Amino acid sequence: MKKVLFIVTMAAIAAVGCKQVGPDTPVEPGLVKIEPVITRATSTNFEQGDQIGLTIVKADATEHASNACLTYDEAAKAFSGDTKWYAEGGDACSLKAFYPYQAAGFPTSFTVAADQSKGAGASDFMAASKTGVLPQREAVAMVFKHYLSQIVVNIANTADAEIESVIIRNLVPTAEIAVKGDDITVTAAEAEASDIVAECLTANKNYRAIVVPQTSTLALIIKVKAGNVLVSNIPESILQQSYTYKINAEVTPDNVKVSLSGEIEQWTDGGDLDIIGGGTDDGGTTGVSFHEYLDKGYIEYDNVNYTVKEFSNGHIWMTQPLRFVPAGKTVSSDGTADDHIWYSVPAVEDGGAASAKNEKYGYLYDYYTIFDTEEINETNYNTFEGAQGICPKGWHVPTKSEAESLIAAADSALFYDSTLKYATVANANAAGFDYVLSGIRNKTSLTGNGSYTTSKIDAAKAGDLTDYVGECSMNYIALSTGYQCKKDNTTGAITNYQFYGIMSTFTSTIHGKFSTAYTNVLSGYQVRCVRDAK
Repeated sequence: MKKVLFIVTMAAIAAVGCKQVGPDTPVEPGLVKIEPVITRATSTNFEQGDQIGLTIVKADATEHASNACLTYDEAAKAFSGDTKWYAEGGDACSLKAFYPYQAAGFPTSFTVAADQSKGAGASDFMAASKTGVLPQREAVAMVFKHYLSQIVVNIANTADAEIESVIIRNLVPTAEIAVKGDDITVTAAEAEASDIVAECLTANKNYRAIVVPQTSTLALIIKVKAGNVLVSNIPESILQQSYTYKINAEVTPDNVKVSLSGEIEQWTDGGDLDIIGGGTDDGGTTGVSFHEYLDKGYIEYDNVNYTVKEFSNGHIWMTQPLRFVPAGKTVSSDGTADDHIWYSVPAVEDGGAASAKNEKYGYLYDYYTIFDTEEINETNYNTFEGAQGICPKGWHVPTKSEAESLIAAADSALFYDSTLKYATVANANAAGFDYVLSGIRNKTSLTGNGSYTTSKIDAAKAGDLTDYVGECSMNYIALSTGYQCKKDNTTGAITNYQFYGIMSTFTSTIHGKFSTAYTNVLSGYQVRCVRDAK
């Protein structure tokens, strides 16, 4: 396969696919020809001599051709061979094809080349299928989809060094292929990992390798002709089938810095990306490190680890309060000052910045900081629902709907207690939510005075939740759904912008009840991020 970009629109595909002989038109048997279409090919197209295997099954389930070998003719832009159509023009059939051709038929396993320096195309396992096809003189257009993963390495060569080779270490080269109807699933075989030498697309700048989808802790090796060998490890990543991953590397005279880019693309239409363990330099703020390790139950954001939990409704929540500080901001211990980020009440009572309680209770944020915005007004206060804000890329500030799927007063809510008729802290903790009481920095209007709310839970209010004795009785988790633009009833002046939040209640008769309540724009609240839908 050669390095040319081949993009065909679906309109063009449809146009070619419609060049069929009608069911009442006599058709003399002619050669079966396949016009390949590669979606999102990135850097490859079929070249002279490439071969595919083709199977044709008629509507009555009889097999007209089994793994027929067809060869690509670059002049005709089509595959053909010795296989001819059957004569019955009205008898439709289904076609299945795969690349590269194997005499044994559609493979149940496939191994990529360890040395792809001369070209990665032969390692690019692809397949195509089409139904309702009638015998025809024109070539049948078939869309070939990539079923392995592609890694593209982009190098910023600040050392001006001549690169000899780029190697990706610790990859299982063999895939197991399972077919169920038109669905093809590719997974890494239980085999020893090896190194893959990448194909050079642009000398000293761009390289790529076709690899098997898998979970692996990778390493990038860059060999320089001057004799240096530069190595950089990449955090554990899941390489998903049909996706292209970009590794950005900076080569200096004595080092190589590497990150797995957030710019991850689909080769084919396969749904949204679900990468677990990959690293990216694109978090909530440019230049902030972010890595996901969902299979291990945590994420790393700006060099801080947070536990996460996927609940039975499919939502993935942080189960620890956020303590991220955007560039240019600092954390305050002064609850009277509009400083945007504050230490939690327990941490302030324990020494503020030096307190070990910061890890447990996180920081408190006003909504300007939560949404990472300079402007909240009457027009936009209700437009932030689901905003990323200060959460890492691919995560967001939870919505009222997402909160209520956990804590609404309904049987459908995950933390609902059918006896008590409300969602409980006890049920939340049993499910892995790990609720903590950070307290709040309270400011009830735009012009009022702010202060920490420091009231505590005693034994009578804690009930069976004895671990909460002495904890802050007032606590909210901020949500991104707007509640109201509050105005003075007499003057009409805006006095506050309010949003929804998750509130807990502890009284002598209610021992840890969840509900949604309104919050205030300049108050400080606990933040937990939710992962975007898959």
